[in-house]
Amino acid sequence: MAATNDHIPIQNGDHSENDVDLQTKISDFEAQLSQLRSQQHQKPQSASQFHDNSVSHLDSPTHSHNATHPSPTFPPSTHLLLLLSDSALPLGSFAFSSGLESFLAHTTRTPQPPPQLFTTTFLPLSISSYASTTLPFVLAAHASPHLLPDLDDALDAATICTVARRASVAQGRALLGIWERSFAPGRHDIAGAGDEKAGEELLQFSRLLRSSSSSRASSTDGGDGGGGELPPAVAAHIPPLFGAVCRAAGLDRQATATVYMLNHVKALVSAAVRRGMFGPYQAQKILASTQVRQTVEAVVAREWNTHWWEAGQGVPVMDLWVGRHEMLYSRIFNS
Repeated sequence: MAATNDHIPIQNGDHSENDVDLQTKISDFEAQLSQLRSQQHQKPQSASQFHDNSVSHLDSPTHSHNATHPSPTFPPSTHLLLLLSDSALPLGSFAFSSGLESFLAHTTRTPQPPPQLFTTTFLPLSISSYASTTLPFVLAAHASPHLLPDLDDALDAATICTVARRASVAQGRALLGIWERSFAPGRHDIAGAGDEKAGEELLQFSRLLRSSSSSRASSTDGGDGGGGELPPAVAAHIPPLFGAVCRAAGLDRQATATVYMLNHVKALVSAAVRRGMFGPYQAQKILASTQVRQTVEAVVAREWNTHWWEAGQGVPVMDLWVGRHEMLYSRIFNS
């Protein structure tokens, strides 16, 4: 019994210690709860103060929106890039099909539907042919605008197809007229010393073309009827002129080659629509396709380092299709 009585006070002591610990924890929890409640009451006030400070900062005259969000710039070269890639550029390309009409006339029996025939056969062949024969002249004129008359003369001698030559000269003279009448007056806004020099070369080329035409006209009017008439000094083919115009407009080499080839693709697709091969929605689908993008990239990469004296026809059948266009019984295009 003595052992039992001695054990009871020890248990009472343990209970008292536990009560003290619980009371301490309760006090701590109450203090934390009180602190959280005080923070809860202070939070809306601080938020309102932050809102007031923000509004006053925005209303202050020292706050500048342009300092954090600068206004976008629109370089003149980008502006002219959009103009040169526009289908509404008055080059007269709508009058030429680049052999598409003759191709359809000579390909009458085929199980392929017209859209598939265009995208799988004619379009890649035409892009490859156009790049191999003209793109080196575009890049050469872009790199050396002072060689513009020599490049024009070399391309004129290398173009053996009369129909293709006529189409190239017609579009080249139209592009030269656009530059001289529309783009040249504002070329002082284009930055770069090389661009200004290219613009002067274009104006000099235009004067050379006009003087050549004037001399031919005077010799015809007062001539003796002999056959000793000299050919014009320049023919004004579009490939070298396009390269020089892009250089004068501030476009780089990559943009020049890409826009030049895409313009050809758009002209082909437009001719196919007017020929009734497919509709305008299918035309946009073709232009936006991966095939067109990869084909253009491939031919540009292929001709990137090709010298102009190495340019040549890589698809001989294209000359046959274009050349036989004049032999068609009925036609709606000039080439």
